[in-house]
Amino acid sequence: MKIFSGLITLLLTATSNAFCPAPSQTKSVELNALNEAVAYLSIIPILGLVNGIARDREQYYVDDTMKAKKGGDSRGAQAEDTGLSIPYDAAARNAFAASGGEEDDFEEFKAKYEQDAIAIVIAKQAKRLGKPNPLLAIDYDAAAKLAFDNDEESGDDFEAFKAKYEKETIEMITAKQKARQSK
Repeated sequence: MKIFSGLITLLLTATSNAFCPAPSQTKSVELNALNEAVAYLSIIPILGLVNGIARDREQYYVDDTMKAKKGGDSRGAQAEDTGLSIPYDAAARNAFAASGGEEDDFEEFKAKYEQDAIAIVIAKQAKRLGKPNPLLAIDYDAAAKLAFDNDEESGDDFEAFKAKYEKETIEMITAKQKARQSK
């Protein structure tokens, strides 16, 4: 590309000298015509070189060298395709291979890998936009849900457990605040 730009610059410089008026010197008409002829004749090899470069470049498009290759299956390139093909789940396969998992566990690993990748993208987007990460938001009932899951005697009614849990928690916090203030 640099060579091509340099040749164009040289071409423009050479042709612009042919059209520039000569300095005020006494020259004959034949001498000016000769100067123009030499300027145009010096451009011919440059034009040939530029034309050759363009022809060389066009051959890549004619013989389909520059066309995109067809993608393969999830295992890699197809047998008849000699081009490079990257499967859709290549990143997950590389991570799976690095973790040392067995082939029958790949689908579970892939599902988890995609969920983690999505979570990372969401977190980065939230950071870029200056917003809190929505995946790190904690539900208001999170403590009650955790206690409900860990309490074997809680039964099946979460709403009744939640009302009791909130009442006991408020009483406990109030008692701790009174104890701290009395010291």
